[in-house]
Amino acid sequence: MSKIVHVSWINPSQRVDLYPAVLEGIKIEDRLIRPTGEYFFLATIEEAEELKARMERHIPRKSYTVLDEDDKPVGHLVSEPEIAILNI
Repeated sequence: MSKIVHVSWINPSQRVDLYPAVLEGIKIEDRLIRPTGEYFFLATIEEAEELKARMERHIPRKSYTVLDEDDKPVGHLVSEPEIAILNI
């Protein structure tokens, strides 16, 4: 059973491919790309943990303020990317 590393983005122009050091030498079994998320399928939990650690090291985190319909801050900050290992 594959392990899945999920990366969610707020900005749809973001991709892991923009950070080539992340994927270098990692054996990805399959990959699914959506506008606000990417799914990386790996063979073992160790490979998934290594990929997640590389993502956390190489991809800078960006924070955004949530605005209401009048473009006024509502006091929340959200950040990207969110990275998780899914055990499905």
